[in-house]
Amino acid sequence: MLLPEDSWEHRHELTFALELHRGECEFLTGALPEAEQRLTALSIRAANTVERATVTCLRAELYTTLDQGSRAIAVGLDCLQHLGIGWSPHPTEEEARREYERIWSQLGDRTIESLIELPLMSDPASLGDAGRSDQDH
Repeated sequence: MLLPEDSWEHRHELTFALELHRGECEFLTGALPEAEQRLTALSIRAANTVERATVTCLRAELYTTLDQGSRAIAVGLDCLQHLGIGWSPHPTEEEARREYERIWSQLGDRTIESLIELPLMSDPASLGDAGRSDQDH
């Protein structure tokens, strides 16, 4: 990398973006071991939920491509664990039923179709790249 050694401390967002895109290029061009190494290291450097989720998605795609579904699930569950969501990789039928019921209880008497009428999200951390305009990219 052509950035100075202290770029992670002084230019975190730029350094993260460059490393993420490099990892994605490695993945897309078939340099899978390099992509895995870079994305694993990048997951440790993620400074917030959006960065962690972005790396997690790419790592899950990589492991799915490598036919390593259990590793894809593990990185996804690890990301959720950082958000306070503790799901088992092999839930029992009872655990799955309880989670299903919890989701429906949160919906209450609303239909899924009625959710379209809810206000749009405005939290920048939750929106990530989806909240940016084309001019920001």
